[in-house]
Amino acid sequence: MHSLIHRLPAAACLMALLGCSSPGGYENMANPDVLPSKGAAELWLRFLTATKVGTVPVDAVPVLPLTRAGLDALDPAANHVIRLGHSSHLLK
Repeated sequence: MHSLIHRLPAAACLMALLGCSSPGGYENMANPDVLPSKGAAELWLRFLTATKVGTVPVDAVPVLPLTRAGLDALDPAANHVIRLGHSSHLLK
């Protein structure tokens, strides 16, 4: 059992190295479920000219006030994710 524990990290390293042995470096495996993509020009044209549908929320977006006291009241032993804005998050 003891020798098996010492061999596991070596086996994991070997598998990682074998997985990255393509000539051009690391490559993801092809996903058979992905449909062929359109060309960049066609995508940009659609993005710039197509009618936007479903871009406005149906219901009001819930917004709660954030205060220092509210942050201090969070359990310090737990993990918290507080969304501050479009792409801003506070991890506490």
